[in-house]
Amino acid sequence: MLLLQVVILAFVLSGGCAQIHLRQTQLSVTRTKEKTARIDCEASGIQDFENAYIHWYRHRPGEAPEWILYFKKKADQSSFDKKKFRVDKTIEKFTCTLTVDRLTDNDMGTYYCACWDRTVLE
Repeated sequence: MLLLQVVILAFVLSGGCAQIHLRQTQLSVTRTKEKTARIDCEASGIQDFENAYIHWYRHRPGEAPEWILYFKKKADQSSFDKKKFRVDKTIEKFTCTLTVDRLTDNDMGTYYCACWDRTVLE
């Protein structure tokens, strides 16, 4: 069985604005090969979650973390392997879900979500 460790990475920016918090209730996800894993990232402190860019990273043992994708909404997302990864937001629940399809040994690792609060720059 493949173990996908899930850790949430939040880029917290202060300086007079609310802090962003990203939370993962599942500490790990274990699935067999060829199955699907879903990883939720619950956000708080983001003023406009619908238009927030959520980034996903993977860190494999012995390697540097790698950026997988960013997602705002379907019309505004990075280029990524859409046969392997799917991502969606549930605006009402302030949740972004990464789905990893057809798991292989190569998918084993720690997955991180992150958000950049660009309102700090405005």
